[in-house]
Amino acid sequence: MKKVMIFRPLISLGGTEIAMLNLVKYLKGYELYIGYTEETSDNSLLDEFRKYAEVINITNKPNIKFDILISATTRYHTIKEFQELDCDKKYLWFHYFLKLNTSVFSDLDEVNKLDGIITVSD
Repeated sequence: MKKVMIFRPLISLGGTEIAMLNLVKYLKGYELYIGYTEETSDNSLLDEFRKYAEVINITNKPNIKFDILISATTRYHTIKEFQELDCDKKYLWFHYFLKLNTSVFSDLDEVNKLDGIITVSD
């Protein structure tokens, strides 16, 4: 079974987290993980994710090799813990307006390291 982590530094009630929750409800046939780094993440929302996936704070350096990492933040390249995760493929997923100069898109070397970019619209 493929191991898939969807990463968001801060899990709080917002559009991205609700989209993530809706996605994990329907993903079947994968070993799912929700990764985060911020201690101020919303515990009740983390409990909702726990119904469908293993929730882990990646600052604790999980010793797991993932098949797929999906970052739900365009600033993943600034998060040391995310960069240290062992994986076969990395994707960027977003569904919100981007400020190109403050996102990963301002650093083409980082964009070229990705295996793909997932969007919900053009």
